[in-house]
Amino acid sequence: MRINEIELTNFKGVRALTLNFSGRDAKIYGDNATGKTTIMDAFIWLLTGKDHLGRSDLNFNIKTLDERGQTIPMLDHSVRASLEHNGETFELIRNFHEVWQKKTGTNIQTFNGHKTEYTINGVPKSEKEYTAFVEKIAPMELVYLLTMSGYFNEQIKAEERRKMLLDICGDVDDGSILALPEFAELAPYITRMVSVPDLKKANVAQKAKINDDIKSIPVAINVHTQYLSVDGLNADTEQMAIDSLQAEINAVDASISGIDNGETLANLRKELATLEAEQIQFTAKQNEERSKATSDLQGELSNAGFDVKLAETKIKSAQRQLNNLHIEIADLAIDRENALSAYRQLNAQSYAGDTVCPTCGQPLPADKVSEAIAQFNEQKSKSLEKNIQRGKKIASDLDEKRKAVGAATQELSEAEAELQQAEQKKATISKQIDDIMVAPRSVFDTSKIDAKRAEIDSLIRSGAQTKNELTSRRRELASQRSEHEQNLSRLRNAENAAREIDKLKAREKELAWAFEECEKIIALCDDFTNYKVKMLDEKISGAFRFARFKLTEQLVNGGLREVCETLVNGVPYSAANNAARINVGLDIIETFSAHYGETLPIFIDNAESITQIYPMDCHRADMDKPQVIQLVVDGQHKNITMEVI
Repeated sequence: MRINEIELTNFKGVRALTLNFSGRDAKIYGDNATGKTTIMDAFIWLLTGKDHLGRSDLNFNIKTLDERGQTIPMLDHSVRASLEHNGETFELIRNFHEVWQKKTGTNIQTFNGHKTEYTINGVPKSEKEYTAFVEKIAPMELVYLLTMSGYFNEQIKAEERRKMLLDICGDVDDGSILALPEFAELAPYITRMVSVPDLKKANVAQKAKINDDIKSIPVAINVHTQYLSVDGLNADTEQMAIDSLQAEINAVDASISGIDNGETLANLRKELATLEAEQIQFTAKQNEERSKATSDLQGELSNAGFDVKLAETKIKSAQRQLNNLHIEIADLAIDRENALSAYRQLNAQSYAGDTVCPTCGQPLPADKVSEAIAQFNEQKSKSLEKNIQRGKKIASDLDEKRKAVGAATQELSEAEAELQQAEQKKATISKQIDDIMVAPRSVFDTSKIDAKRAEIDSLIRSGAQTKNELTSRRRELASQRSEHEQNLSRLRNAENAAREIDKLKAREKELAWAFEECEKIIALCDDFTNYKVKMLDEKISGAFRFARFKLTEQLVNGGLREVCETLVNGVPYSAANNAARINVGLDIIETFSAHYGETLPIFIDNAESITQIYPMDCHRADMDKPQVIQLVVDGQHKNITMEVI
């Protein structure tokens, strides 16, 4: 595609500009801020509806501003271009403007949004038709890629750049690399579901986990080591000592039991138990009699409580209904006043329409005026009748609400009477129950129980001294037994610790072997990636004249990360001078143009920084050389000047 002519009208800062290229290369000169980049934006906007940064219409200040920086309203902002593609010439126009509309019955125009109009060869088209026409010639993604020398390196993310290079040059088949002898060990791990990067990522994660496990083993061994010291203790000796001491403790326990379980003492305790059982039966019988006396009253009390809650619920319901009715009556009173006010206003209205023609200023014909007055009066009569019907409806509603207030008031009074009656009944029943519960009752004679307990205490005191001596001896024997049990526990813990240490050392060896295997697989993955990158470099480099690409980056931990950075004579694009950036961008455009079979006009911004432009002469034989338009900053040119080359 080539530009024969392009015309800008009220586009960004350009009020009117026409440039005639006749399909040839050109240099456009101008001082800073004279509109050179605007010309590039105009061409891209004509095809895509966006500027060179991908911003649409209002997002890149398409509208023309006055000297105060304010938008000038009611202007058409348009770009027209005569273009040539594959020997055919056609014209495109994209026009963006504000929409202003007059309100009915007034001369005032109000803003009502924006509209874009499209024309192809003088024929108005819909947006869908226009876009489809342009897309057949130059899809939107190609417009940016093939028109701006810096677009590929400056506006496309590295991941997408890499994908685009692989799309046009083709990827390297992993299977062909895995078939090589040096990658024979790697091949069994790779499947349709597991790629080399997946395998490396999994092994890096596994290596980190194994490393953490290895670090934890010395700590665990150290914990178990503290249990190994047993100071020459012997398990059999300790067990014999425990058994001997337990036999002595059993003999002491038998002696103490004989004192506690003497025949006389046992009989006295049986007699005491019989007396205490009689006391329990006496108390239970009295409780049963009281419970029986109050059982029916408890049921009546429960019913009375329910009646109280029911009456309270009725009162709350009636109060809520009254409150709502009062609010509705107040609202209806306001509606009635509003209706009366509206009636007075409507009734006071008289015809105030035009009697003079707003266009010519001459008096309107009498029949026209009479007709307008009749229409006004008819409308007024309808409005008054509608207002009267509304007033009657409000009056009817007010009457119904007031009747409802009377009914709700009656319900409230009845509910309050029910509540008073229920509360009185509840209080009466509660008093009856209280009287029964506080009534005096018979007292059980405990003198026999007290005498029996005194007799038992006297007998126990007589054997207390002997029991105390036996108890002291038992504590001494139990302490000795506990020491030997602790020694035996230390011996068992030492055996367990030794077994655990052996397991940990064996596990440490297994983890060390697994760690080495992970490192081996990771190294093979890196070798695979380096080999593949080398093949990719050779394949991709062959598609460009001097652009080269850095596709991987060495990480601090020795691994590789996929990147995509353009190199110019070994210098990264980000560090190259502007001339080198422009030329490598043209080299990239040429390759992509050949791949897609399409050329578009190329705009070189800041072209003053380059003395020798990439020739663009390696294109396919069946394709035209692209049109190159240089945008040159030149302080001598205060206005846009074009030189056709």
